[in-house]
Amino acid sequence: MTLESNNVNTRATNPSDNESPNGPTRPAAIAPGSLPVNQPMDLWRMTHRALRGHYRIACILGAAGAIAGCGTGWMMGKRLYTSTGLVRIASVLPQVMRETDQNKPIAMFDGIIQAQRDLMASREMILAAMKDNVWQQGPDGSNIPSEEEFAAGLKVETRQRSDHLRVNFTSKDPAVAANAVRSIVAAFQKAFTNEQTRVENARLDQLTARRASLKEESQKIHEDMRQIADGRTAAELEPLCAAAADRVKKLRAAVADVQLAQDGGPDLVQRQTMPARSPGQAVSDDILRSYAMELVRVENQLAETKSKGFGPAHPTVQRYEGLVKEYHERVINYAKASDAARGGGVTAGTSKSLVERSASLQASAQAAEDSLKSLGAQRTQLTSLEERAATVEQGIRDTASRLDALAIEAGAGSRLTVVSVGDKPITAVLDNRAKAAAVGGFFGLALPLGALVLRGSFRRRYRFADEVAEDLAYRVPFVGILPEITTDPVISAVAAHGIHDLRVRLQPTSPAHPRTYVVTSASPSEGKSGLVVALAASFAAAGYRTLVIDADLATRTLTSGLDSTNSPGLSEAVGRNKFQLRQVRAGFSFLGAGRSGPRMACELSPISAARVLGELSDQFDVMLIDGDPILTGIRAAIFAPLVDGVILTVSRDQEQTQVIEAAKRIEMLGANISGVVFNRAPASDFRELARQQAHTAADPRSLPERLNRFGPLVGCTLASLSRISADDLDLLNDGFEKKGTDAARRAA
Repeated sequence: MTLESNNVNTRATNPSDNESPNGPTRPAAIAPGSLPVNQPMDLWRMTHRALRGHYRIACILGAAGAIAGCGTGWMMGKRLYTSTGLVRIASVLPQVMRETDQNKPIAMFDGIIQAQRDLMASREMILAAMKDNVWQQGPDGSNIPSEEEFAAGLKVETRQRSDHLRVNFTSKDPAVAANAVRSIVAAFQKAFTNEQTRVENARLDQLTARRASLKEESQKIHEDMRQIADGRTAAELEPLCAAAADRVKKLRAAVADVQLAQDGGPDLVQRQTMPARSPGQAVSDDILRSYAMELVRVENQLAETKSKGFGPAHPTVQRYEGLVKEYHERVINYAKASDAARGGGVTAGTSKSLVERSASLQASAQAAEDSLKSLGAQRTQLTSLEERAATVEQGIRDTASRLDALAIEAGAGSRLTVVSVGDKPITAVLDNRAKAAAVGGFFGLALPLGALVLRGSFRRRYRFADEVAEDLAYRVPFVGILPEITTDPVISAVAAHGIHDLRVRLQPTSPAHPRTYVVTSASPSEGKSGLVVALAASFAAAGYRTLVIDADLATRTLTSGLDSTNSPGLSEAVGRNKFQLRQVRAGFSFLGAGRSGPRMACELSPISAARVLGELSDQFDVMLIDGDPILTGIRAAIFAPLVDGVILTVSRDQEQTQVIEAAKRIEMLGANISGVVFNRAPASDFRELARQQAHTAADPRSLPERLNRFGPLVGCTLASLSRISADDLDLLNDGFEKKGTDAARRAA
């Protein structure tokens, strides 16, 4: 079974197309410039290669992962419920009596609302809500969120120019969501009420303290007024001041009359003829008259006060009664004094001289002036104290009115109103379990497949022949496939068919055009030695003079397997010494590695190798050289540019990089890759061919044990031939050894 690697390079498959009139030439090599160096990565191709042959396992793992992912996604999916509460903070309250700071519009209300929103969502409020009875009495268990989860589920919103706060709480449990809203609203209401109460109490305390202070000040003012005027008011002192002023005026007039009389005024005689009336009597009459007038005025004020309904115990009534009694006694006393003065009196001219009268009048005038000044000072102090008292009384009345207004406004209600406390939600606002299950199923399917793909991508080993053909499409003309041989005779027949098909592709077109091939590999143990022996047997069975050369001087696999360890071979031929070609009963000739050690491999040069091949090319139609690995060996690199083509053996599970590097190495040497043999391919690649070759399966003949020295491929090939015996791989010591000796002698 063979895969065509590149139809463009079919000339390399048919050696006759490259023949020249002068003799055979090597097949045309692919131009290095036509080889793609960096091909773009194909994800589908990489995935197919990684999963190929493991699709059943991949499907099982993918299905199991998808089921597990769906279950995990469904469990991790969220079904969320949202409970909503609504709180109103009024910007203005209705007026009860008049506008006050409790009911008037709040300045910068939008800022106040934003501040309250931040307060409701603060950590302090959350902790207070979690201590609330509603929250503490809620459902127990793992559904209770922590402080962080509470903060994550809480959302407080407000709109511009709105006095409402919208409280939302989202949770997997609808009861938890409702309890959270209720507890946060209750905590906020409690905090708001406490703050409002604290402010109101502070205001009431200030007003109460102010009223008490004003009352104390009023009492002190009245006490000062009583001490100054003995209970009299400034209005009551006014007639006394007027009478005193009149008295001073009259005394000064009397002093002037006396002084005029002393000077001998014109009315002196007239005054002396008039009835005698002293100035003291005149003044006493005037004072008596003023006391009488003041008594009448006080009696009128007392009557007016009683007419207003004030009883005898009222302070004003008692004060007016005291004044009436006092003025009444003064009138009586002055009247008695005046009558006494008139009854026993004498004329001024007869009792006292004018000088004495002038001195007495001046003393009386000075006393009257002093009394007037004292009364004026008392009136001024009383007027000032009365004004202060009036101001204090007005403050007391205003404070009392403010206290009454606060009490009335407090009963009118608070600015905070709870519109909705948060009900238990019925339907979920979010249910992404189906999506989470789908995502989980996708990842559960992708993870095992991705792991398999990554594993295959990292290993990058060839497991199928078409992968090799695809990667080497621009480097090789075809890829031959050989199965991994088992005890199944059909597989053995398929393997033999592959060897014969490979021989047909590589065989010369005529005896005049011999072919020489180097069989190599990228690394050891890829079955190249067995391939050489099987191909040699096939060529020999087809009638071609075939020579097998063991150029792997390090392992010497063919030399040991054909019992030629002690026979002179390639090492001697390179050194121009006598070498021996041995005939194998299977029909081909064999040139062993020789009797020299591995150090001889370092002495092999392209000139000596070309000379040896030139000596042997006339004797054989096909020469197959078993070379060492192209990447690590030396002999294959020396022979590759000298032969017609290189056959690269690739075993299954070989690393891709090794094969690509081997192909590049051959191209760098200037050699041509005639074909690639994919060895030990799985039997699944040969179903159709196995069905066709079922009737040509080898007969169950017993093969010699020594055939296994080169692997089962050689035995299958020999079994497919008609002439098979136990001695097919035995060497014949005939005259062929002599021919090799003569050829060596001629070359020398």
